[in-house]
Amino acid sequence: MKGQSSLEFLAFVSLSLTMLAVLSGVVVAEQSEFLSGQQSDASRKVADEVSFELEMALVQGDYYSRVFSIPESIGGAPYSVNATRGALKISWRNRTIVESTRFEGEAYLTTRNTNVFRAVHNSSGVFLVET
Repeated sequence: MKGQSSLEFLAFVSLSLTMLAVLSGVVVAEQSEFLSGQQSDASRKVADEVSFELEMALVQGDYYSRVFSIPESIGGAPYSVNATRGALKISWRNRTIVESTRFEGEAYLTTRNTNVFRAVHNSSGVFLVET
């Protein structure tokens, strides 16, 4: 009887470990998907903020200047924003999203050194400056 009990115990432990491994895999996959969604949401918020500042500078006209800040990182990584002909591209790590904007010029910024910028409109056009 003792031999059969130890075999049943080993079968129970191995089945339990298999179920734990499967459950852990599912949890990790769900967590990864959730974090990816959060990063996409954060990048879209950044795109909205930068788009607003560029459009505001364009609408206000010459001599407009305003300081604004954006999050330092997306998913713990610095990122870059590139505005080109109505498209705003946010890039971090190996991910990129593209959002639309009414700003038709070109502008670039990166959060490697700072997250505070100045939107300026002067006779040269609209551009972004690190502050």
